[in-house]
Amino acid sequence: MQQGLMGWMRLMACALTLLALAPAKAEPGDLASIRTQLAVGYFQRGQYAVAIDEANKALAANPKFAAAYNILGLIHAELKDTQKARDAFLKALSLSPDDPDINHNYGWFLCQQGQMQEGIAFYMNALKNPLYATPDKTLVNAGQCAIKAGEVQTAQDYFERAIKRRPDNILAHVQLAELSIKLGDPVNAKKNYLDLQKRLPESAELLWLGVRIERLAGNREGEARLAAQLKSRFPDSLETTKLLTGKYD
Repeated sequence: MQQGLMGWMRLMACALTLLALAPAKAEPGDLASIRTQLAVGYFQRGQYAVAIDEANKALAANPKFAAAYNILGLIHAELKDTQKARDAFLKALSLSPDDPDINHNYGWFLCQQGQMQEGIAFYMNALKNPLYATPDKTLVNAGQCAIKAGEVQTAQDYFERAIKRRPDNILAHVQLAELSIKLGDPVNAKKNYLDLQKRLPESAELLWLGVRIERLAGNREGEARLAAQLKSRFPDSLETTKLLTGKYD
């Protein structure tokens, strides 16, 4: 997800769909576990019908295998079959209510449905597990959900907590920089921008972020310098078009 050549706007677009997919809590070699892992693989490749079939085979082997319902929830959500997705997630939670991956995924689903407060509550449930491997990802998603709910300060807190958990979380720094621009806070925006400069190669997206931050700070010299770099190095980019047309928002 965080490959150097990938612009962070693509990262932002993917943030709500790159979800926890840890499929198995069973012993290695367990048929339900193997079928669920196959379902995850097919889902990630966009082969949804085969993924559903493998998940159903997992449940035929073990009707109480929560991870299979979890992946079914994700598949049906991707297919916009809201009721089937909700039913699958709720079944997964009934079987494994403390599973952080299932709580994360159901939180994501609820936020996608406009149920932001409910979604954030399930994100927080995921964070209660001290062994959860990716709390920073859940915090970033919770921040994005909070923004949709109009809770900007809460979102900022989630992004900052994500960075404390994992300082190299690119998306958290991006979100904080963008949010700081919206809040009119050039100091915090610049802080996160400088961190991104250390972790990402130069790109049109990164230069455009810098242009907007320097503009917000009133640093006309810095703004002009970054704008010149953007135009010369990425003349055909969307960001250069925005610069030339004055679309800074």
